[in-house]
Amino acid sequence: MLSYFIINVLSIIINMKKTLFILFTVSLFHNFASGQWVQQNSGTTGDLNSVYFADDLTGWVCGVTGSSSTDRIAKTTDGGITWIKQNAGTYYVLNSIQFINKQTGWAAGIHGIIVKTTNGGENWLPILFVPSADWYTVQFLNENTGWVSGTSDLVYRTTNGGTNWNTSQNNTGGIRIFFADANTGYLVASAFNGKISKSTNGGINWMQSGINSQALPCIHFINKDTGWIAGDPSLVYVTLNGGTNWIQYSISSVLTGPRSIVFTNTLTGYICGIAGIIFKTSNGGINWNNQNSNLSTNLKDIFFINNITGWSVGESGIIIKTTNGGGTVGVNTISIEKPTEFVLFQNYPNPFNPVSMITFHLPVSSEVVLKLFDMTGRYVQTILKQALAAGIYETEINSEGLSSGVYFYRIETERFTDTKKMIVLK
Repeated sequence: MLSYFIINVLSIIINMKKTLFILFTVSLFHNFASGQWVQQNSGTTGDLNSVYFADDLTGWVCGVTGSSSTDRIAKTTDGGITWIKQNAGTYYVLNSIQFINKQTGWAAGIHGIIVKTTNGGENWLPILFVPSADWYTVQFLNENTGWVSGTSDLVYRTTNGGTNWNTSQNNTGGIRIFFADANTGYLVASAFNGKISKSTNGGINWMQSGINSQALPCIHFINKDTGWIAGDPSLVYVTLNGGTNWIQYSISSVLTGPRSIVFTNTLTGYICGIAGIIFKTSNGGINWNNQNSNLSTNLKDIFFINNITGWSVGESGIIIKTTNGGGTVGVNTISIEKPTEFVLFQNYPNPFNPVSMITFHLPVSSEVVLKLFDMTGRYVQTILKQALAAGIYETEINSEGLSSGVYFYRIETERFTDTKKMIVLK
């Protein structure tokens, strides 16, 4: 009788362990699947306007970081797990923050306020006050040379860390500024005139060029020649020759309000905007794929410390982080018009390195699985697994982690299967 009781107890324990293992596995899978962008606890419900990290652990956000009138900046030293409020030395809301190292940084905001710290934010001191201006961008190349721009037609420049400032007229109402070096800088204009200005002498003089866009709130350059500007209506402009020519690409009709753009190299870039939208490109801005932030809150700024680790901040105290570049690249809707048949197209370009696009047609709503196999038929990876409505779609495949050679990609739906060959050439 005792042995029977012991056997039953052991059976119950074993079953409990199995159940816990299954629950853990499901939970782990859920977290992995939905955790490409993970929300962090900012400790505030106020709007956050800007984020900057000096390394993968040490960073700052600015905006409204708490209930006190001077809670305008918060700092983390653990990658964003915890955020500590800092006294910003002003009660004016700050719109932009930047550091050149873990000690020295600046923040700028409404009513022309600029504050500076030289001890990591322990103390912030006002260094400029221009009541007629609202600053939207502060940028420093080193401890001495920096600029601010905003609603004023003036760009302010310093060569001694902010002790003294000189002004230059740009006549565009420029709101965002980006300098690739001490001489070459670009300025995007207000929400209505779609103007871009360029300086080749450190901001002393500005030359204007027009782009047919309603608003140009986002700018980033990787060097003095290669840069991107994003604006309404859902457009990205790319230059490879210092602004002499601009190539226009469409992001997606889903993104109606881009607010910030950042590139980690000449190919990989991110855009954030209204309703929690984040888009990623892996081919220099030609194609953009929607990433799932699991948010509906407006995002205002995005920053990456390297190719895979980044943060985005926005309204209601939102801070989200990714440590894998936003996860698997999603699918881009080319058209919601219903095709007449299933089609899997040849990837382009082919051969390729590092990125190629795969386009397919769905005449009906389908659960789509797109898999990659090597030349021997061995499974390599799942490129896409998603339920999609009828339409025309494209997704990308990245050759990172793949050796040169022949591969096969296969699409599987309830009603259609097809396979095509691709070549990775490194």
